Amino acid sequence: MRLLLLSFLITVSAHAEPPAYRVLAQDKGHVALVNAQGEVEWEVACKFNSHDIAVLANGNFLLHTGPTTVTEMTRDKKVVWEFTDHVNFKTINQIQLLDVPGDVTKGEILR
Repeated sequence: MRLLLLSFLITVSAHAEPPAYRVLAQDKGHVALVNAQGEVEWEVACKFNSHDIAVLANGNFLLHTGPTTVTEMTRDKKVVWEFTDHVNFKTINQIQLLDVPGDVTKGEILR
């Protein structure tokens, strides 16, 4: 019975449609927005490893661009604002969006 169930699950997953969503990720010195077809829609160099990156409601990107730097950037790669504080922070290890509607405890806010 277990073998039959496993065979059924493998068959179903092999024929399942690929996910239809975009992914924002960082690796190898850049941040990229990749669509459901695997095509890069947007990309920018970012030498720092971001702990948190996000697409804001206005379409801009919120990125970790240095150990103590957080940057909001447009799709045209223009910096809207930047926060850097080398005096009070050794590193910023998390970005949390506070002015986003929804309840994080109900899974309504995704990072």
